[in-house]
Amino acid sequence: MRKQIIIGLFLVSDLPSLAKTLRRKLRGPVIKLFIRAFAGLPLPMAHRLGAALGGVFYAFNGKLRQVTEINLRFCFPALTNKQRDALCRVSLREAGKGMAEVGLLWQGTRERVFACVQTVHGAEIMREAVAAGRGVLVIAPHLGAWELVGLHVSNQFPMTSMYRPPRVPELNTLMRTSRERFGARLVPTDTSGVRAQLVALKNGEVVGVLPDQDPGENNSNFAPFFGVPANTATLVPRLLNKTGCQGVFVFAVRLPQGRGFDLHFEPMPEDANHADLAVALTAINDKVEQIARRFPEQYLWSYERFRVRPDKGADPYA
Repeated sequence: MRKQIIIGLFLVSDLPSLAKTLRRKLRGPVIKLFIRAFAGLPLPMAHRLGAALGGVFYAFNGKLRQVTEINLRFCFPALTNKQRDALCRVSLREAGKGMAEVGLLWQGTRERVFACVQTVHGAEIMREAVAAGRGVLVIAPHLGAWELVGLHVSNQFPMTSMYRPPRVPELNTLMRTSRERFGARLVPTDTSGVRAQLVALKNGEVVGVLPDQDPGENNSNFAPFFGVPANTATLVPRLLNKTGCQGVFVFAVRLPQGRGFDLHFEPMPEDANHADLAVALTAINDKVEQIARRFPEQYLWSYERFRVRPDKGADPYA
């Protein structure tokens, strides 16, 4: 009896650790189930459910809401608290829609995925850039349905993109096969991946990059984003300068009531390939900011964009 009590006390004392282990083991299967369940839904229904999920994120005031609120305070200091709160609420609803549409974008047939594209703005910019034969760098900010951008471009032109395995290892194969299924080629986020991108561009091919990820403390410089110093990857200007390729900004805006998406192709800012990295990164961040200001509710404010601070300042999300 005494032995059973000791074992029982040990198990109770270790419950938080056991719960954490269980959550970690279940996370992958649960997310896969979520993706496959939503893949079969019509987009309007998926977006309605996703918006409801975003409402839950807001109501429970968890990490996503907290990060969103911090970013909005950084980037929109002129807004009142009430205005920022309203933007936070709608932003999290859009983030929920983004999660819900992954099922369709990762699992849907070619016909079903591209039937959701309602209008393509500036398609001639992409066609002319490809026809020039100097290689094209597709620059896609984290706005709207950025997963759709890679699928759309790779469906028309073979595209090479860097790939960082997800934090949930069980999703690795699903994510890779889903993103590559229409013609993309994913390469690692290391020197071999950079070399693969350089070769592709020098061969006149298409390469896709995300310009607004925090790359950590290597291969980056600080540049203003909404007037706030943001740790910004130097990959885009380096690729532009080393290959002489053309840059094109691309983003997919989510339409109301699940009606689909509008794709936008826009020219790269003139100084994005400036020899001075500070000038180039400022131009790139300014373009991302312009896009985010046009569609503020669809930008990914729940991402820890300002985690690395100048002079090793404190992490604002800690």
